[in-house]
Amino acid sequence: MHRHQKWCLAIISFREYTLVDNALKQLLLNAVEDKYYRVLRDSLIGYANVTARTLIKHLFTNYCDIVSTQLTANDAQLCSAYNPNQPIESLYEQIDSAVVFAASVDNEYTSKQIVSIVYELIFQVGVYADDRKRWRKKSEADQT
Repeated sequence: MHRHQKWCLAIISFREYTLVDNALKQLLLNAVEDKYYRVLRDSLIGYANVTARTLIKHLFTNYCDIVSTQLTANDAQLCSAYNPNQPIESLYEQIDSAVVFAASVDNEYTSKQIVSIVYELIFQVGVYADDRKRWRKKSEADQT
């Protein structure tokens, strides 16, 4: 792929990101009363420089009262046993939703924690014994 093609793909990706972010931001602005996020509004440009992520983080930080039982439930969801009869995507979704929830309430998992948990979930099913041996032989930097 030529440098020009990569540049064009980057522009297209940025445009798509911007369109999706703006659409999500508009959904949030329409769904939530202005009084809950008015502090983010600039007097000249309104919410033009506010991303959907910033808006969501503001709402969670200021108005979402997460209790320890919800964090415990999220941890339990993340660590729920993987059923090898289900597609691996079900495990990916389990992990992703728990990680996103934790991050949204400023209780992020570290990359090392996630890798460790996923490692245990996958190998507890007993189907991947040979893969587990190969994994253990890898350097820590390659265990991602």
